[in-house]
Amino acid sequence: MRNKFYSLAILLLLPSACATSSGNTNKDLPPLPSGMSEIRSISPSTTKDDDLKPILALTEKAEIIGLGESAHTSEGFYQAKARIVQTLVSKGGVRSIAFEDSFVSVQSVNDYILAGKGSAKDATQKLYRVWHSKTIADLFDWLRTYNKEHPTDPVKIFGFDFANGTQTLAALSDYSNNDLGPLQKEIKACSALIDDGDKASEALCKSCIDLGAALAQESGKTFDRTAGISLGFAAKRACNIKDIAKRNSIRDEGMAALLTMKLKDPTTIKKTLVWSANGHLQKVANNPAVRTMGSYLQEAYKDKLVVIYIAADRFDTIPQFDFITPQEKAAPGSPEAWLATYQRDYIFADLSKIPLETMGLTEENKSMATAYIDGIFYLKHSPVMKLYE
Repeated sequence: MRNKFYSLAILLLLPSACATSSGNTNKDLPPLPSGMSEIRSISPSTTKDDDLKPILALTEKAEIIGLGESAHTSEGFYQAKARIVQTLVSKGGVRSIAFEDSFVSVQSVNDYILAGKGSAKDATQKLYRVWHSKTIADLFDWLRTYNKEHPTDPVKIFGFDFANGTQTLAALSDYSNNDLGPLQKEIKACSALIDDGDKASEALCKSCIDLGAALAQESGKTFDRTAGISLGFAAKRACNIKDIAKRNSIRDEGMAALLTMKLKDPTTIKKTLVWSANGHLQKVANNPAVRTMGSYLQEAYKDKLVVIYIAADRFDTIPQFDFITPQEKAAPGSPEAWLATYQRDYIFADLSKIPLETMGLTEENKSMATAYIDGIFYLKHSPVMKLYE
C-alpha cells in the first residue's frame, strides 16, 4: 500500500533528472547535471543494458538493495523494476529477491522459478492483488529461464510480509502427532483475531502476541520461525486496528524482523534485492510515529544497504483499489516536479554524485535528502497496471 508519509519524505529528496525524450533531441533539452544519466527505456525486453551501468556501479558493494515504487498498481513502476532486477541478476550478482508479500504466498513463486512447479500466472495470482500484473508474471518467467540456464547458481525469492489469518493457520496447523498439536486451539483463535481485529480482547491479544514470540524462538519439525514472527506481529497489528499510525509502524517493524531473520539465514545469498514500496524502504523515518522498515535495515547494514526510489511526475493506478490514489502532477517543490523540467521520459540519479549546489535545497535539507535514499529512478508517466487474470 502506498505510504502516506512517503509524499513528505520525497519532498526532502534532491533534484535528479530523466532520459529518452519522446520526439526531442538531446540538443533541444536542458543539460543534465553531473550524477544524472539518461535511461533509454523501462521495457524489460530491452536487449542492451549499458544505460543501467550507473545502477550497477551504485549497488556494486551493497549486500541489500532496496528497490521501491511510489504506488502499487502502476505498470510503469513494475516495468522499471523488472528491467532493473534482470540487470542486477545478470550482471550485478543478485541471487536473492525479498518480495513484499507473505512468506506463504511467495513460496509458490519460489517453487516455480526454482523447480518449474505450476506457472508464472498461477504463482502471481497467489500473491496479493496489487501484484497481479503481467509484467510481474513475465519477470517470474524470466527468472525461471535464468535458473534453468544457471542450475548451480540460481536466484531464490522469499516473502517478508505478514501472512493473513488463513495463511497463518495453514502454516501452523494441520499437524497430527507433532509438537504444535496441543496449541491448535490457541492458533485458531489467533488466526481468527488476525482476520478480524474487532474480535480483540486484552486477554486474547496478549495470548497471541506471547504465542508468536514463543514460536519465533525455535523451529519445530513442521514449522519455522517465520510463522511465529508473522503470527506475533500480525496479532499485534490486529490489536491496534483503530490506531493507523501504530498499525503502520508495527507492520514495518514486523517486515524488518522477518526480513533480517531471513537475511541472517546462511542459505540466503548475501546480495539480496528487496522489492517493496518507497515509503517502507526510506532509511530515515520522517514521522516519529511510524518507523520505517528501511530505518531498521540501515541500522543493521549501514553502508551495505543501498535504496533506490522509483517515482514519477504522474502515475495512474487501478480505480477499484480505493486506498491507492493516482497522481495527476507532482507536488510543487518535489524532486519529480523538478525532474519534469528536463522534458525527458526517464532518468537515473546517483545522489552521491550530484553536486550539492545543483540540489536547490537548504544545506540542512540536502543532508537529509541523501540520508533517505541513495538513488532515484524517474519516470515522466507510469500507466495503470493491467490486471493479469
